[in-house]
Amino acid sequence: MPRGPKSRKKIVGNTPNTFNNTNISFTPPTQGFPPKIIIKSLNKRLDGVYEFMTTGGEGILYLHSNKKYVLKLLYFGGYDLLYNQIKLQLEARDVAPEIYAYSKKTNAIQIDNKDTYGYIMEYLKKPIKLGDFLQTETNWIKLYKLLYTLIFIYKLNLGLDWLGYTGDHLFLKDNKIYLIDFGKITKQDGSITSKTLYESALKDVVHHGNISFNKELFIEKGLSFLTQTGGLLRKKHKRRVRRSRRKHTRRLRKKY
Repeated sequence: MPRGPKSRKKIVGNTPNTFNNTNISFTPPTQGFPPKIIIKSLNKRLDGVYEFMTTGGEGILYLHSNKKYVLKLLYFGGYDLLYNQIKLQLEARDVAPEIYAYSKKTNAIQIDNKDTYGYIMEYLKKPIKLGDFLQTETNWIKLYKLLYTLIFIYKLNLGLDWLGYTGDHLFLKDNKIYLIDFGKITKQDGSITSKTLYESALKDVVHHGNISFNKELFIEKGLSFLTQTGGLLRKKHKRRVRRSRRKHTRRLRKKY
């Protein structure tokens, strides 16, 4: 866990790739940001041209020409935002896209004479449109499982934008829901119980946009899921999380 600039730990995912300004070139910026980013001398898999895809919240997304990787530049935030975001995404890696590389604090990417940070992650192709997705109770259970994992297992406070008010945040992969943006998410501080946060997240779904579905039943079944299935999921996931945390804690002890 970070304890200030002097004790900043190194973040690593499945591959310990890092990049900085020497790995980046880009076409001249238009409207404040470049339309294309070129990653070079990182590795054969991740090198290549990333074209502007969309903006959302604090980030700008660029898609690799092979349609497998996304470069997210935190154009509206500094290094601390990058650090906190990818730390949480790596921790919740079984319900989040894999991170392959991230930018270092030193020798930051320079765009418009501004220090810019970012990371490269797995590209998920199937955004969830809640209006259609919530029409079947089978999909409700997938959403309950996601919320339980994030809130009760990883002890996260999802905040106000987890559903994607600034863009698509929920995606399907292998018949499972993934969350792609951890920018507004924080660790729980104990001031609000996990159960209250779970109930609040269910209400977020009900009040998200103008969606027509059985909202009362959705809340009722979500609370029932929590009492009936939650304990079984918690035992299974806690064992997995403990193993993962022990593994990554050893890595996080390495200094930058």
